[in-house]
Amino acid sequence: MGDPKLLFHAQPRGISCHWIAGNVDILGIFSAIQSLITKNVSIIKAPSNYNLLVELIYSLKNINTKKISGSDILKCFEVLYIDRDDDKNQKILSNSADIRVAWGGQDAIRSITALPKDPFTEDIIYGPKYSYVIVDEESIKNHMSELSQKIALDVSTFDQYACSSPHTIFIKTNDEKIISDFSNSLSKEMENVERILLPKMKETEEKSKEIISTRSEYEIKGKVISSKNLSWTVIISNEEGFAQPTFSRVIHVRPYTEKSVTLKDNRKIQSIGIAINDEERFDLVDKITFFGGDRCPTLGKMSFFDSPWDGMFGMDRMVRWITTYK
Repeated sequence: MGDPKLLFHAQPRGISCHWIAGNVDILGIFSAIQSLITKNVSIIKAPSNYNLLVELIYSLKNINTKKISGSDILKCFEVLYIDRDDDKNQKILSNSADIRVAWGGQDAIRSITALPKDPFTEDIIYGPKYSYVIVDEESIKNHMSELSQKIALDVSTFDQYACSSPHTIFIKTNDEKIISDFSNSLSKEMENVERILLPKMKETEEKSKEIISTRSEYEIKGKVISSKNLSWTVIISNEEGFAQPTFSRVIHVRPYTEKSVTLKDNRKIQSIGIAINDEERFDLVDKITFFGGDRCPTLGKMSFFDSPWDGMFGMDRMVRWITTYK
């Protein structure tokens, strides 16, 4: 046991600067709220499409209780737009930070972490990650429709641009019919989600060409089931390993092999949605997360923000722990 007289006290670090990813801008609100809870103030470098982010933050003004004033809460936030090529102001922002929180892809993260900072500044990096799903034969036989609905929702949320969105589904079976039946069921639910729940935004011309190219490639190498337009694509193949992300609701279905998911030092893995026999589940989780993988969420909720995230308790990094004694 520790010293019964030892006490811990958390102090805020000070100024928390957030670099928000442009493709999933609302994720930035999570680190901003965590910063608020830990009594830090936030400077948010918003992406170019910052309107929704500002609306979410401004909505806090409506919170009014006996102890909390929404107007006072808003004083803890400052939202800035700084062009990515504005090196001078990027450096000023970084140098002012007691905490740097960075959301984004590989190039963005490298650019942000290369900025000068105080030696005592804490970096919290939510960088480029990859997510996938493992489903076994028994789960498909017993819950095919339910699993298809949940996975379709996970794929469609944020159009796969969130790190928690799956790009590959591994099926633990030797029965090709199981894979075929599941893929057909998933395709049906992808259409339902797009039509009823989450209509897809129109793709850029560049992304449209990429989807068409990927479909053409796997028409030869495997099988493609897709919408009549470019809303969603399900690709079935016998390839091993993780599929290259196309994003924009393009999901790959592949047979499971242990070699596919137990890569050493694979820290790029974030979320692993698992639907397999309960007796095997925790052994599998232990094995596949030993070298990488930060969370194994419930299917249908892969993009629900929780803590820890990316393998760390962000709020713990936003405070300084002070020790004293009774």
